[in-house]
Amino acid sequence: MIDTKEIQKHDKTILETIKYEESMLLFSADKLKSRILDTYEKNIFLEAFLLHARNLIDFLEAFGQEDDILITDFKGKDGKQMGRLILNLSEDLKKKINKHCHHLSKQRLKRKFRWNVEKIHKEISDKIKKFYSHI
Repeated sequence: MIDTKEIQKHDKTILETIKYEESMLLFSADKLKSRILDTYEKNIFLEAFLLHARNLIDFLEAFGQEDDILITDFKGKDGKQMGRLILNLSEDLKKKINKHCHHLSKQRLKRKFRWNVEKIHKEISDKIKKFYSHI
């Protein structure tokens, strides 16, 4: 567990946002394991999973706009700025996640992509744990 006494007040709010993203990723991943979901429910939980995966990938890899929350906003236990944590997910997969979340494309309609939710979830969770261990 994180000792939040060490984290500045502003960073606590940011950290709560990261924890929310992580909990929603886990919740949606767990729901996708259910065999009793109808098509709409599967789509809802898949889209939620991919959205939160995208947010956490961008956070961990420090990819985003100037006002986005990034891992580099944090200082580690050593007092130095946290570095990027690159996930072991292909750039092609990251692009597909991004495109699926934000674009209604012809490619998306033509081809059904099989999402390896378990692999994506594990990779993000491993890096989030590493992040927590350094703050």
